[in-house]
Parts: sequence; C-alpha cells; structure tokens
Amino acid sequence: MKISKCFLLIFFSAIIFSCKKDKTLAERKVVPTDGLSNSQAKPTAKFETDKNTFYKNDTISFKNTSSYPTVQIKFSWCKVVDNVFTEFASTKEIQPIVYTSPVEDIIALIATNQFGSDTVIFPMKINDVPKSAKITFMNIDSINLINPSSGIAWNTEGGPNVFFKFFDVNNVWIDSTIRSQNNGQYGWSSNTALSATQIDFLTLNNTVAPINWKYPNSSLFIQYSKMLSETTLKIYNKNPNGVNDLIASIPFHFIDFFRKPQYYLPPNSQGVINYDIALVPLRSADGKTVITIKIQFLT
Repeated sequence: MKISKCFLLIFFSAIIFSCKKDKTLAERKVVPTDGLSNSQAKPTAKFETDKNTFYKNDTISFKNTSSYPTVQIKFSWCKVVDNVFTEFASTKEIQPIVYTSPVEDIIALIATNQFGSDTVIFPMKINDVPKSAKITFMNIDSINLINPSSGIAWNTEGGPNVFFKFFDVNNVWIDSTIRSQNNGQYGWSSNTALSATQIDFLTLNNTVAPINWKYPNSSLFIQYSKMLSETTLKIYNKNPNGVNDLIASIPFHFIDFFRKPQYYLPPNSQGVINYDIALVPLRSADGKTVITIKIQFLT
C-alpha cells in the first residue's frame, strides 16, 4: 500500500509539534492555587522554639515552620506590647534571643502573600535563675550488681568501693570548694580514697542486692555556678591497682529541679516548705544505679 507524501508530512509535523516545550510549565506552582479561595491559598504562620521553658541569660532559638502555597511570601517578626505590633525583623529566620532579666514577652510572626495574611502570637515567660547551687547530701539507693567494665559480679561481701566525681558540660572534673570554706572538709569528688568524712554508712536500699553491702552517705560541700549547663555525676569503683571502673554516668541540669513541686522536701513542723531545697533521684540510663542528692539553691 502506498502512503501519500502529504500524509507523511502531516504525521511527522504532528510529532515535532507535540515534542515542543510547553512554556506554561514555568508558571505553574508546586501547590496549585487555581480553584482555591483566598482563605485556602493564604499562608499559615507558625514557629517553634528549641526550649519549652525559658530562663534569663539562656540562648533561645526560633525556627520558622510556616506553610504557604505560593512562592511569593513576606514575613514580619514583631514584639507585641498592649496590642501594638512592632516589627524587629522581616526575614524568614531570626537570630537567637537572650533575655538578661526575668520578663514576660510576646513574640508574633506575620506571614503574608497575595491571598492574605496569618498571624501567630506566642507569649513567653522568662524565669529567674538561681545564682548557684550546693549539693549538701548524697545517698546511693541502688547500684548495678555487675561491674559494667568486666561483666563480672561485684564482691558479694562488700560490693564496689564507691567514690564520685562531677564533670561540667566540657567533661572537665569539678573539684570541691576550698577546704577552709567548708569546715575543714572536702567534698567527695576530690577524694582519692574513703576518708574520715565518709565514715557514716547506710545499708543499700535495693532489696535485690546483698543486704551487707554498705555505702557512705554524708554531707557534700560542692558549689556550682552554672545552672543551665549540663553537669554529669559519675560513680566509680576504686581498684587497688589504681585503674578505676566506671559504674554509672548520669547527666543532669540543675535548673530542671529548681522550684519544681515534685522535688520539694516535706513541710517542716510549722508546715513551711523551703522552695529552694530539692531532693532529687538521679537514675542511670540502664536504671540499675540510683543516687539521691539534696540540692540547696542559692537565690
């Protein structure tokens, strides 16, 4: 069968024309707004902070999590006082904010496109921070029955020979305060062996453990000045060969226990609660070692 030249010309022209780039593609949006009402096509303003509780002298970061169906978008970050919005930034993201004193503040974010605008308002209460804290008492409630370093059970007659050290956020050992400032006594963290300040003993409270394991408990005299930074309590077994076994490492923040009702001591005989003293159980990640510390916050 013969095919006319005219038919072939039309056929190949159609193919070439169908392969040409559709110039309208460049104008299409990732999320099409055709057929949507203005309320559906306008943005939704939203932002998040990196903390749930805010304190003075702490760095608070903000992340813009707004959603918007068009590329064209404008942002306005504002401080709100008496319902008056004062813009302090017009960028999508803003720099972290540090409050140097306790205050109540209101941050607002306004997102605007051609279809309308949306505003989110976020009240913030900046809390005070104690000047420092002292650990005044420590008590071992339970301890890992197995030496984590060797995988072998401790001496069933006496268990591990325990001592403690505290480390700052940079993993630097925090020694106790000066001896002359602490009634001639050092805190446990500076001891290289059990000393006269550790002669008081307490039977282990964990009934699973051998009841003849006894551990020192006494007053400590270690003062800390960084309430927001991470502090780590490490408990060791002291070996005669000088190579000590790490039993548990427990990181914590002092500020987490400041004036929190769940850590208050019971009221005294007059029914008064000292809100600046906290009784805190610190638990290792494996849950096998628990140490209770008493913290006196200095405000």
